[in-house]
Amino acid sequence: MLEAQFSSGCPAGLLLVDKPKDWSSHDIINVARRFLGLRKIGHAGTLDPMATGLLILLVGRAATKLQSRFLKLDKEYTGVITLGVETDSWDAYGNIVSEAAPPVFETENIIRAAQKLTGTFEHPVPFYSAKKVAGRPMHRRVREGETMEQKHCPVTVHEWRDIKYNHPDINFTVRVSSGTYVRSLAFMTGEILGTKAHLSALRRTKTAEYDVKDAVTVDFLRSAPQAEIFKKIMQV
Repeated sequence: MLEAQFSSGCPAGLLLVDKPKDWSSHDIINVARRFLGLRKIGHAGTLDPMATGLLILLVGRAATKLQSRFLKLDKEYTGVITLGVETDSWDAYGNIVSEAAPPVFETENIIRAAQKLTGTFEHPVPFYSAKKVAGRPMHRRVREGETMEQKHCPVTVHEWRDIKYNHPDINFTVRVSSGTYVRSLAFMTGEILGTKAHLSALRRTKTAEYDVKDAVTVDFLRSAPQAEIFKKIMQV
């Protein structure tokens, strides 16, 4: 239990925020710092600007010290994989690098592809990612024109469910280990099906037992009285 209190009366702990599309995770942190009047705010795993959903902020020094623990938690997402188009970032914000009209699959083909991407395995790390190589993010190296070898990292996909196929889109829910790039799973799905694919939508719904249903909005952070925001901070 975190017992540290700020002079303002704000408890150190977790603040769950529902990140909107086109905001970076650091944008959300800056809003929280401004309206809570605090500098010591971290996160328990970032989201790409394209993604929406649960962003856990670690508020206060005592909470930020627990970052490594929270970064390791499993996460759950809903999303959409679009077949027929591959982008350089493997998501909808990248530049198109390849297109191929995909065949119309049976839903069973999609389910079998998901089954092949279940369990523990190594998946490719997107070149346009914050993964560091020799101390520098991969996306910076790529944007500077550096040629890089494909990196892989071990991940665990616990389960896929709610798979719905409406050509060319695959809607899904997936629960994965920390460090999993869902857009990598989208890219791999295309490979398994023998076509191109990219992640066209993504929403984080859970991190371990923490649910986006309990999160506050950015508008709440910017408009609610500070005391009301403090009440939303959860002790851990």
